[in-house]
Order: sequence, then structure tokens, then C-alpha cells
Amino acid sequence: MLIVIPVGPSDAQNLHLLTQAINRLGVVEAPILIVSVPSLRAEAEAAANKLNATVAFTEDEFANGWPVGPDRMFIWTIRHLGEIGNNQPWLWLEPDACPIKAGWDVTLRNEYHAAGKPYFGFTRPTAWRDKEGNLTPIEGDNMLLGVAIYPPHMHKDQELAPLLNDLSLPDPVSHPPVPWDIYLRWAFFRKGVHGARIIYDRWRTCNYIRGDFEEILCEPLPEEKHAEGGIIPDEAVIVHGCKDGSLHRLVIGRDAPKRLFILDEVPLVQTPREIKAVGFATAPSVEDTLVVTLTPPKPTKEQRVLEALNTMDQPRVGAIVEMSKLDKVTVKKILPTLGYEVLHAGWIRKLPEE
Repeated sequence: MLIVIPVGPSDAQNLHLLTQAINRLGVVEAPILIVSVPSLRAEAEAAANKLNATVAFTEDEFANGWPVGPDRMFIWTIRHLGEIGNNQPWLWLEPDACPIKAGWDVTLRNEYHAAGKPYFGFTRPTAWRDKEGNLTPIEGDNMLLGVAIYPPHMHKDQELAPLLNDLSLPDPVSHPPVPWDIYLRWAFFRKGVHGARIIYDRWRTCNYIRGDFEEILCEPLPEEKHAEGGIIPDEAVIVHGCKDGSLHRLVIGRDAPKRLFILDEVPLVQTPREIKAVGFATAPSVEDTLVVTLTPPKPTKEQRVLEALNTMDQPRVGAIVEMSKLDKVTVKKILPTLGYEVLHAGWIRKLPEE
């Protein structure tokens, strides 16, 4: 599998963060190709040097705006891969997407080949905007979100050829009014699409954090009423849609020490010198200072289930499983010990006190 990172005119900061995040997660076995507009040559070459990647520079800035600019870069990449004789499936990894687990590229490669279909990624019903600007998903009209794995030789696909030509047009009047993942959706599904949540889409989100159980959480952008936040599923290895860089920063520092408890002026042992316990390892003298990290004990499985229960007015087994990060069998065993019973369809009820 080849990893393609497209770099448009406004992607400098995200490229810098993505580069750090990829390196933070460890060795990447797949080759990486950075496709960059000419104005970001220095940034693309710096990223390529850190990622041991190659770079291809487009002849155009693709500054037409959405969806024309991104569409044209995508089509340019398809044609460029044909020109260089690429024969591998390729992941389109936009800079507002971020891998979140070590070995992510190997996991994707293996899952893609096991699925046995040419297109692989996050799928959902296509949402169309009405006259009032509201988005309405249409059941049965599905799409493959753009950050996905694509087959080689798309430039040779005769069914795609006229559609790719449409998407390469620079004039917004002639260009299709929708992005490529919508415009090409029927052709993709006719060839074969495998929907997979290991590439997870959280459109227009921000404020990514780790929760109490190490799960990743996010919020929708405040100005985007149709975006959804929430928990990122555990099987995800890439998440797309972060608009403030917080996911990338979370990955870059994911193994950093927890914030330390401040224990100012607490004598720990009797020595000729006064010893202080401080919150951060920035004390004036190492020999006069003892840095203490206090790590609270991890919650038990019962505590995780109870905390999930306490956040829900009408709890259900599936929701408890997702929030507690425990399997369904374990959750069902724990519930009676906490005074709850499971009803039909997974609904949970508190048992009456005797």
C-alpha cells in the first residue's frame, strides 16, 4: 500500500502536525508520497525528509476553492500515479486526518487485502442540503468518504474516465457542484466498496481529548450545527475531520507524563537539606529537589460501568459497552452486582430496593 499525503495551499500547519504525529507513532512500513502545490515546496520537502518520503509537485496551486481545488488535486494525483507506474492500492491521507495507533499502516494494508474490494473506507448515507441549508441524509444513497484506500490504475477505468475529466475542470461553472466522493460514489459502489470504521470520519470536529478510560473524545465545531462529536471507536486507526489540530497534538503527546500533583513544601524524608516535592521537573537543583508523580489508581470494571450508567437517563447495554470499553458479556455480568437488570432489546433498569 502507498500512502499519499496531499498538500494544498492552506495545509502547511496541518502537514507539520501530521508529520510529527506519524513519527510519534513509530515505524511506517508503507512508502509515502507527498503531493504538494508549488508554493509549499519548502514545507513539503522538510516533511518528506522527516518521513523518508518522496515528493511530487503539481504545476498548479489548485486555489479554486472547495470543491474545485481539492477535486483537481485528487484527479491530478490519479493521473500522476499512472504516469509513475504505481501498481499498489493507495491511501489518500489528507492533513486534517491523523493516524492514532502504532502500526496503523500495516493494519490498514492487511484489512484492505482481507476485504477483497477495490475501495475501502468510511461509508455513510449521502447528506444533501435543502434550500434552508439543512443537511438531510438519504438512506440507500451511500458514499465513501474521501480519506480512503483506492485501487491502482484508476486512470485506466473507462467508466471513471469521463467523470474524472469533469472533476479536473478549473472553471466552477463547468465543474461538478459536489466533491469527488459524492460525484463518483455510484461508480465506486458498482466496483465494490468495503465500509470500515478503522478509517473513521468525524466531519468538522475539534477539541480532541482523552477521557478517563483513555478513549478519544471530540466536539463539533461550534458554528457547524450538523457536525457530531463523541467517542472515537476503539477499532479506528485513522480519524479524519479534525479542524483545530487538537487530534494531531493529542497523538504527538499521547505518552507524555500525566499532570503531576503539586505538593509544595511537603517534607518527604529527614535529610540535612530541605527537600520539596514539586509538580514539574523544572526545579533549580536536582540534588535539592525530589520530583514526585502521583498516578491515581485505574478504575475497576465495575466503576467504569457505574460511571457510564450515571451519565444516562435511559441506559442500554450497547451504550454502556461503548462508553466503558468493556465487552458485552462482561457488562451483562457486572450489571446485576450493581443492582441493575437487562430487559428486552438491551434496555437496563435499576432493580427495586428490598
